[in-house]
Amino acid sequence: LGPTIATVQGSQGCTVPTSWAWKFVLVEDNSQSSILAFMSTSISGSGSLTLSTSEFLDRFLIPGNRYYYAILQAANQAEMDILEAGPLDDLGRA
Repeated sequence: LGPTIATVQGSQGCTVPTSWAWKFVLVEDNSQSSILAFMSTSISGSGSLTLSTSEFLDRFLIPGNRYYYAILQAANQAEMDILEAGPLDDLGRA
């Protein structure tokens, strides 16, 4: 499997703040959209950001269940650190 890649792009009048923090998460597709793990995320570019992860967390996967990757955005790295340090929760509360 190759890396998972996402592009975040602002517009001329609405750029992506450089202070924002980003993280891929592995989510179980259930009624709570349970976050199973934060994933190693690389960020490159300016103006248009490319987010990527090569991490494949098969130890969390159960055959027959559905999963997806999501991207979390926090106002800054300190807020992202708080999210990562806290208990894993559902996406609606993250």
